[in-house]
Amino acid sequence: MWFAELSETFTLENLRQIDFSQCGTDFSRGVEDPKLLWRDKRWLLTGVAMEKRIPVARNCIVHLDKKATKAEKVEIIPGFESRRPEKNWMTAGNKPKNFDYIYDGNGIVKGDRVIHRLRDNKETSALRGNAHLVEMSDGTYLGVMHTLRTTKKMQYIPSRFMTVDNVQKIYEHVFVRFDTDGWIVEKSEPFHLVAPAIEFVAGFIAYGDDYVLSFGREDVSSHLGIISKAKVHKMMKRV
Repeated sequence: MWFAELSETFTLENLRQIDFSQCGTDFSRGVEDPKLLWRDKRWLLTGVAMEKRIPVARNCIVHLDKKATKAEKVEIIPGFESRRPEKNWMTAGNKPKNFDYIYDGNGIVKGDRVIHRLRDNKETSALRGNAHLVEMSDGTYLGVMHTLRTTKKMQYIPSRFMTVDNVQKIYEHVFVRFDTDGWIVEKSEPFHLVAPAIEFVAGFIAYGDDYVLSFGREDVSSHLGIISKAKVHKMMKRV
């Protein structure tokens, strides 16, 4: 895992690898899907981790040193789905008063308690978490979530002179607004950042008159997307 600053023109500066050797956690594999979070005047990462003693993935909080070069501590969030990996919980930089995390399209976590809405709401039941939330002036929160659609297709492999079954994953994104308690109150129509493919939004911030999204494509490349705040707010519709 790597950390970097960005210049005002969004070019990488001071790229360095984060050292996890002294974080005190015994991983079966390293922390994945990192999402940066500024809280209490320091950088944190949230991510997905697998410890050797736990067979499924859990969300975690990585506490970085002031230079953002070392992981001082990795805090594993116990989770609530013991047989299913839990990924991509969302929170905000200033810790929300009425909830700690949002996950899936229906789950709200406060301390050790989970609050669920009914899962038969077609508007939200398929939504899954992405980047952390941006706090709005009225105390609500804006975020980016996604739905995943899979299709099977035949793929030709030239090196083997054969055709095999292949599963194609297509992510569709939506902007979502949450009220002060963490319930979804507005969302946009689905959209793609570039084209139908594996796209995952890892970062989301307000920057002047725009919102900036950082996202990966096909798990091999990283990108930034910039969209005006006015356009996003115009896209929102009540749920």
